[in-house]
Amino acid sequence: MSETDAKPIAFDGVSALVSWPLREPQRRTGVLLCRPWGRDEVCSRKFYRCLADALAGAGFPVLRFDYPGTVDSLDPAEKSGFEGWINAASRSADVLKGVSGCDKIVCFGFGLGALVAQVLATRRSDIAGMINAAPVLGGKRYIRELALHAKVLYETEQIPLHRLDTTRTSILGNVMPDDVAAELSRKKPEDPSHFAGMPVLLFARPNSKADKDFGEALQSVSDQVKLCDFDEHDALTAEVLTARVPQKLIATCTAWLRETQPDLMRGPDNSIETATYPPIVGTSGFTETTAFVKAEGRKLLTVTTSPVACPPDAPVFIFGNTGGYDHHGGLARDSVMASRALAEAGVIAIRFDGLNTGDSYPDLPDGEETLYSDIPITDLQIMVDDAQARFDGPITLVGRCSSAYSAFHLAAKDDRIRQLVLVNQLKYIWDPKVPVNLKYMGHRSTEEYKKRLSDPQILRRLVRGQVNIKAALRGIGRLLEQRLSERVTRVFPRLTRFGRMRLQALDMFAALRDRNVPVHIFCSLGDESINLLEAHFGPGLVDLARYPNMTYATVADSDHCLMPDHARAALTDLLLNVAAISLAKGRKSIHVPAGHTVGIAREEDAASSLSSRSG
Repeated sequence: MSETDAKPIAFDGVSALVSWPLREPQRRTGVLLCRPWGRDEVCSRKFYRCLADALAGAGFPVLRFDYPGTVDSLDPAEKSGFEGWINAASRSADVLKGVSGCDKIVCFGFGLGALVAQVLATRRSDIAGMINAAPVLGGKRYIRELALHAKVLYETEQIPLHRLDTTRTSILGNVMPDDVAAELSRKKPEDPSHFAGMPVLLFARPNSKADKDFGEALQSVSDQVKLCDFDEHDALTAEVLTARVPQKLIATCTAWLRETQPDLMRGPDNSIETATYPPIVGTSGFTETTAFVKAEGRKLLTVTTSPVACPPDAPVFIFGNTGGYDHHGGLARDSVMASRALAEAGVIAIRFDGLNTGDSYPDLPDGEETLYSDIPITDLQIMVDDAQARFDGPITLVGRCSSAYSAFHLAAKDDRIRQLVLVNQLKYIWDPKVPVNLKYMGHRSTEEYKKRLSDPQILRRLVRGQVNIKAALRGIGRLLEQRLSERVTRVFPRLTRFGRMRLQALDMFAALRDRNVPVHIFCSLGDESINLLEAHFGPGLVDLARYPNMTYATVADSDHCLMPDHARAALTDLLLNVAAISLAKGRKSIHVPAGHTVGIAREEDAASSLSSRSG
């Protein structure tokens, strides 16, 4: 990071980050990074940061931004459609020129961002080049493919299809605004002749005929088109947890830009003026500020959402990365929406990217994991330190899956934590004899495996070779071993490693109980996190009666990641209920945002209302 710097900025409700060189002479050309959407956006957040750093290190000022209604940008006050996204990209290009002094722009786009880049290149005279990676070439086909993929995901996760709103365009819980989807579905591919004479770099997926045909059409009208295989595409987009930054693509982009955009503008005393665009967005109900927090050798991107009239002792909720490598916005923008709902109710909410994730620094070497290690626990502690320095209110930690593990461990030893919300937590203690590796972090329960093996859809996929049999057998084997250890532990508590880890976890729960720290547990029915609870608190969770500080709620027809709309809405309602407890302790009133329900008058009522096991 010493070769470059980056700052968050905002304009017209659009949240963005600008990067620039510190040592290399700055070039006359800036690079605008147009993001993809949905799953591709979540998988590529870190990639875009790495790309921006590499290009800035080569002398190019770079700006990346969120479209209106996505991630950290505000939802538009009026419907603006896909054209609103194009306008936001064009405005971003103007801002990049204004803050850096560059006079030309190269547009980079991946997936749907490539289509945005194409449209921009046909409309602006200052576009000096274009880079497309796995481009969306027509909106209608893209919308159709998203619908098919969404259906397959629901079937794979055993979620009833009636929970999928087929009238809307969505993927992994990300719902595209209806006006954007409608306009995009009518969007035809750009005519290659529009790019005649323009330097173009195209990364084509190896098995995509459409990508290669587009490349050949471009080459037929221009001798300045370079085609490259995007053989890193699947490693980037297959799974959020395993997304790998396409380093070869980044190196190729950097070399190509050096070659096609050689003009320099100023020497190594580069400066970027961002004061005109403070990193603040807001509405009448909340104000949101983006900043980097530096500590412990880290530079962590944080977003603080505050009530408009915010007392210094307002409760503070800190969201961990929702599943480890999901960025601060959440897999389905759920952390953003929950933060804003909480702020409208009178609570300060903080979300952030941990080390090796999203827009934060530094990175770990390839192959090293942060999940279930001390690293994310330290990240959370840094956030608590920062929150305590800025605010006086009680602190609640919210985590799902591995970030619930981190929140649980920090709260057990840090008495500044006054409340916990733990969602689908799969581990209380990590077995020190098991490598920290993604293959040991499965979330499927034995009951779910039984259901899947009797599902005709899954069986058909099995016959077609579309199921990783080795991975499935490995997961089943681990679960059977775990169930056996749990049975033995009920009779001989200290005989097995699991038994000893169970006692360690119960000591941590007891410490929270003794400090009177409310612990609210939320699980998807059928998730392995429920088996973990029963292994610690007995069949039917009978031993929870010993922990009056703990509540338990479930949601039906959901997956581990809370993909269906109703599951995320249920969690947000729970968070608002938990916020009501915090506000009641401080004798503050709560404003309930539209579309949510809170039925809490007293803390003792709150505990009973959250302990329901029904979805």
